[in-house]
Amino acid sequence: MQPSISVLVIEDELIWATQLNLSLERLGFVVTGSFDAIDTAIAALPKTEFDIALLDISIDGKNTGIELGKIIRTVYNKPIIFITGSLDKHTIDEALMAQPSAYLTKPVNDTSLFVAVQQALQNYSNNTVANIEINEPDYFFVKTGNRYKKILWKEIVCLCAEHRYVSIILNNEETIYYLRSSLQKILQSVIPIAYKKQFIQINRSEVVNIAFAEELAGSNIKTRHKQFDVSDSFMPEVKKALNIIT
Repeated sequence: MQPSISVLVIEDELIWATQLNLSLERLGFVVTGSFDAIDTAIAALPKTEFDIALLDISIDGKNTGIELGKIIRTVYNKPIIFITGSLDKHTIDEALMAQPSAYLTKPVNDTSLFVAVQQALQNYSNNTVANIEINEPDYFFVKTGNRYKKILWKEIVCLCAEHRYVSIILNNEETIYYLRSSLQKILQSVIPIAYKKQFIQINRSEVVNIAFAEELAGSNIKTRHKQFDVSDSFMPEVKKALNIIT
């Protein structure tokens, strides 16, 4: 099984730190460290493995998160996401010096968190400093060894629940990728709005991209990759998605 993207969290407000940790785990990321103070975070950095860092800009009422972000970005060469309750022009200008890969504004929900992590990885790979505006991307990343694989939503044929993971079957690619999350969480919070109508649940454990559906024969949806069974309770929504008039 491929490894999950690991995240370091630095947030001094317990309620926000708890929410971030729970949300990250629900979305399939691994929290490898969570700290509420700059000094403890700095001491832990050399011995903590992480792919990306989420930092509150304001720690103890000061913008010390920005200074820590500069350290993570330059010394450890990792992408950073700044979290803040508000962004005034002075704070933005100061934060830009740390070259953040994304921003998050409180309150943070699962969807905005997932999008921010994906945008951060994309911006970091392109050596681009984040734009404050967060738009839902048409892709996401999964970790494969020490690399990050970019997956386009339009190339996904199906999503299949497998214990604590969801497997991803792609068009024109034999490799199966995995997200450490639940199928319902992906349906509710991860699939971008532009693609939600395209991904249809056909039974308790499978979601199909209807763009790849070639035929509905009885209770089976056929694609050139695989044939899927449609449960009776999901059939009305499947027919509606396929524009089948009965």
